[in-house]
Amino acid sequence: MLGDVRNRKPGDATHRTLNGIAVSALRALTDLSLLVGSSVDSASIAAMISPAPTGEVGLFLRQHLRADMRSLERALGRNLDECCIFMHLLLRQMLTSGSPGIYMKFKSMAINYSF
Repeated sequence: MLGDVRNRKPGDATHRTLNGIAVSALRALTDLSLLVGSSVDSASIAAMISPAPTGEVGLFLRQHLRADMRSLERALGRNLDECCIFMHLLLRQMLTSGSPGIYMKFKSMAINYSF
């Protein structure tokens, strides 16, 4: 359920049981995955989105990804470049960890994230 990105409220990320960092990062990963998929088969990706996007699917998903990164900036208190580095480190950790306890590693990574 994505809907129009303009309807997303800044505090939307904290209404779940996960913290704002986790929700923002997971949203970004989900939207990025959908965006990559839309470059292969946009009709199938559009069919997965409810309500269906009006207009180009890739643009719709890029808008959501931008909103996700703005939410991550607020949650981490960092700028966009630093949030991109955070996402890179998160993906690297996910790809190299090999353990099912990725959430705990993610949580400690977010807490210990500093430059």
